[in-house]
Amino acid sequence: MVNAFNTSLSGLLAFQRALSTTSHNIANAATDGYSRQRVNLGTMPPQFWGGNHLGAGVRVNSIERVYDQFLGNEVRSGLAGKARLETFHGLAARTGDLLGSDTRGLSAGMQEFFSSVQALANDPSSIPVRQAMLGEAGALTQRITSMDGRLAEMGREVSQRVEASVDRINSLGQGIADLNQRITSAPGAASGSLPADLLDQRDRLLAQLSEQIDVSVDQLDSGAVNVYIGTGQSLVLNIDVNELDVGNGAFGPTDQTVMQGGADIGRQLSGGTLGGLCRKLVGMERFGQIKKLAESGDLNQVDLTMKDITVHAAPTLDPDMTAANFGNLAEDATPADLAAGVVNLVLQAIGTMTVLACQCCDSKTVVLTGSMTTLPQAVTNFQLFEKLYGIHYIIPENATFATAIGAGLCSLQKKPEA
Repeated sequence: MVNAFNTSLSGLLAFQRALSTTSHNIANAATDGYSRQRVNLGTMPPQFWGGNHLGAGVRVNSIERVYDQFLGNEVRSGLAGKARLETFHGLAARTGDLLGSDTRGLSAGMQEFFSSVQALANDPSSIPVRQAMLGEAGALTQRITSMDGRLAEMGREVSQRVEASVDRINSLGQGIADLNQRITSAPGAASGSLPADLLDQRDRLLAQLSEQIDVSVDQLDSGAVNVYIGTGQSLVLNIDVNELDVGNGAFGPTDQTVMQGGADIGRQLSGGTLGGLCRKLVGMERFGQIKKLAESGDLNQVDLTMKDITVHAAPTLDPDMTAANFGNLAEDATPADLAAGVVNLVLQAIGTMTVLACQCCDSKTVVLTGSMTTLPQAVTNFQLFEKLYGIHYIIPENATFATAIGAGLCSLQKKPEA
């Protein structure tokens, strides 16, 4: 009778635990990130009596959460990719709207300007046509200035969003480290019985972290996890956090990048909101990368040329001259084609402004300095402007540093005040 009573009691106690777990599952059905828990039952050790092994009932072997580590990793990877593409698409779409708008973009302004140039070529002695061309040039200059201000504003916004994302990553990393400590110090953790609810909380933080940056997670035997970002930089090591920071990049305060331990890791980050921002901030906006990419680009995939808009050759206009920047953007244009289009647009804008400056000061000589002079397309573009307007362009040796060298020479030659 005693054995029967104990066996029945073991069943009642075991299924009481099972009912409690089921109630817990139902209560948390709407909890974000909650994983269903399951009770695993097993037989009690049998009793040997009268030459036989008698069953002693049932017991709860473990309560485990229904969770697939592989699927969890896939979800985190998907979240990182989705956030990266959404962030980059949002920034790229705004930039595209700014530069490619039919009414407010550069294409319309450049097309109107070159139309006025064509009209002047047809009737160079007409005063009204000259004035119209100067008016279009002034309007284009104002448009470029306005766009420069808006692009600078977008740059500041990107920097602010990077700082906010870095703060969020540091906060999530600290939360994961705190949960690592709570999980590993929980009762039963040493024997492998980990608190399921705390594991769910940690996985929820890992999912939120994946929305900020691509991560890889290393599960430790103790129940803690190590979290790595980028190309293997550690963010969380057990209960320690290696925080990120925002610092100046290679080009000073205007070129912010993500730092860790004083090292620039911006180029090594991918995925998530921060990855998308870094792609915008330090990916396609670094001069060296754009220069190298643009060298293999095809302008015919991007720009509208004079031969595209007229079958009659103009004596002073090269048929391959750009009539409208980004006016003939092909669906299969590559990043290299787009980079070539951007470089061509900027160089032509510089050339246009030098022409206007020469007209204002009655000069025929322009000295070019700065990094833009190192672009292979610079020589071709300014030779074209020289042919059209009779302006002599000079690119001195060490033009990249010419301004700084000139300032230094002026400082040395300046006489000290009495």
